[in-house]
This record gives sequence, C-alpha cells and structure tokens, in this order.
Amino acid sequence: MNIIQRNCIRLLREGAFNEHLTLEPMSAWKWERALVFAQIHDITPWVFDGIRQSADDFFLRLDASLLANWQQVTIHAVSEQAEADIDKQETEEQRLSNPLLNRKLRRLLQQAEKEISIESLQATKAFMLRLVGISRNLLTQGIHLRRFVELAIYLRTTRDNIDYEHIRSWITQLYMEHVASLTASVLVSLFDFDAGNIPFAEASSPKEAQQLIREFMKISGNELDEWYFTQGDHVFVGTNNSSSLIWHVRHSFRYMYVFPQESPFNLLGNFIHSLSHIEE
Repeated sequence: MNIIQRNCIRLLREGAFNEHLTLEPMSAWKWERALVFAQIHDITPWVFDGIRQSADDFFLRLDASLLANWQQVTIHAVSEQAEADIDKQETEEQRLSNPLLNRKLRRLLQQAEKEISIESLQATKAFMLRLVGISRNLLTQGIHLRRFVELAIYLRTTRDNIDYEHIRSWITQLYMEHVASLTASVLVSLFDFDAGNIPFAEASSPKEAQQLIREFMKISGNELDEWYFTQGDHVFVGTNNSSSLIWHVRHSFRYMYVFPQESPFNLLGNFIHSLSHIEE
C-alpha cells in the first residue's frame, strides 16, 4: 500500500473501530487523492469520522476548503447509503448465482429455524448472507472495502450471538471454504484481526491475501463503473464501457478458482443483467 492508502486505512480503523493509529505526513494533493480513494471504496463516512477523531494528530493537515469538501462528500454518502438500505429492504435477499447452490442455501437457512436458538438465529443467518455477498462481490470486482468493514463491525458487535458451528457447516456444504478463508485473511491483513476474531474460518496464506489487496488498491473508479450492453444502429450489441467489460471478464476468470462452483454462473448472471438493459 502507498502512503495515501495506508492513511485511509488508519483513519478508517479510527472511525469504524475506534483504534487510534499514527498518521504519516501528506500534502494537500495526496489528501485530495485520499478522498477519491475513500469514495471509490464507499468508506467516506468512516474515514471522515476518523479525521474528526484524529483532529489533534500532528500530521493531519487539512485546510478549511478540503475539510469542507470531505464533509460534503460524507453527507452525500450517508444519504445515498440510507436510500440504499431502504431499497435493500424491498428487494430479494442476498443470493448465489448458481441455482443449485442457491436452493441449498435457502434450505439450510430454513432448517436453521428448527436447529438454532431464537437468540442466535437472526445473527447467524445475517452473517452467512453477508459472507455470500462478499463472495459474489469478490468474483465480480475484487474487494469492496465497505462490505469487509461491515462484516468486521458485525463480527465485533454480534460475534457472541452467531452459531459458528452452523456457519462452518454451511460453508462446507456450499463449497465456500476458500472464499471464507480468504475473507478471514483479508480481515487479518487490513484490520489486525486474530484467530479469536475469525472463528468462522482459518485464514488463508497471507501471501494470497496480500496479492488480492494489492490488486484492489490499484482499482480505479472507471474499472468499477457498472457496464451494460447497449444496442446501436446495427444488429450487433456493444457495451457502453468496453474497457470496464474486459476488466470484469478478466477478473472473473482470474478468480474463478476462489469459488469455481459459483464463478461461471456469476459471470453469466452479470451478462444477462446487462442484456436486460438493451432498449427495445
């Protein structure tokens, strides 16, 4: 990670987990780039909370205009997230693209109502669906930092209510062992989690996690732009962002090994979703 990313992660941990970490000195231009990085990964509110809590840090030097810009972006991000949460309540639950695995997931969640105590049921199901969301996001675009932060916060605030015996069993039955171990390793690498904080899986090799983190740190906003197929004047179908399409396809094939039972269906589902946006 470069200095911009390191400072962002430190401020993120300050804002999300109340962990104070000393910052490194940066120029005003680099602080502007830090804002762009936070926006790309949808972590601006936590980073801005970290800025406010680290106001006395000697190396935190933001002029009034830049601080106002951070605040404005944060307010907009919080508003967008509130709208997204409302939409999420009205849409279908998190799901797998592989229809067989998705049916198995639904069956396991239904069976849990008879097997898990009422106190643990909701927390256990919610954690599993968060892990499913991370797995699909990982196959589509790599690490989306917001999802990992939300999972980390959920673990730290709800971990005693989660039935990890069922979680580990579900992970095995859904062939998600590699995804789970890689997720655990990212939590260790980015947020200093230890084995006691990740009882759902054993962390994979640090080398594999660091490789994934390096790739996600290189991602630009353009690569994460949503791409769709559009129909022009001819019969042929094109995309509104061919470079983004190529990046997504390459990424899907590159990380197919992480969840091979899901990867082809996830890629196909993205194509179908894109085709649905062709104008009649």
